[in-house]
Amino acid sequence: MENVIETICRFLESNDYKIVDVDDKAGSITIRYQMNDIHICPNLQGRKFVSMLLPGVERVGRDNFQSALLNCLRLVSEHVVVKAYPVSEDNVGVTYEFYYKDRDDLEFQIEKGIESLVAGKLKYIELKQSD
Repeated sequence: MENVIETICRFLESNDYKIVDVDDKAGSITIRYQMNDIHICPNLQGRKFVSMLLPGVERVGRDNFQSALLNCLRLVSEHVVVKAYPVSEDNVGVTYEFYYKDRDDLEFQIEKGIESLVAGKLKYIELKQSD
């Protein structure tokens, strides 16, 4: 039986997503989609859970941290499918997390996650511009 990393990679390749990096030890896959790097991190401990991250939505510093945090909260309240938060001291990211039942569900959720992350990033940018 193949592991979840192999299953996700095979699905991504069959749907023409560009895989940039696969780290079996860390349990992550990075793809390039519409000029965005998306990290896909399945749980390798047997739980059927995947976290997807699109980092670099906004650079954050002391001067814009409060407005970035407010935009993160607004995104979560308006776009309930994804979450946005500072993923490091200087970087806001958008995440999509899910549990899955079987392979078909995993593939559906990966596809939905990719679309939702990009939509979440666009919504965040829209919120930022309306400040």
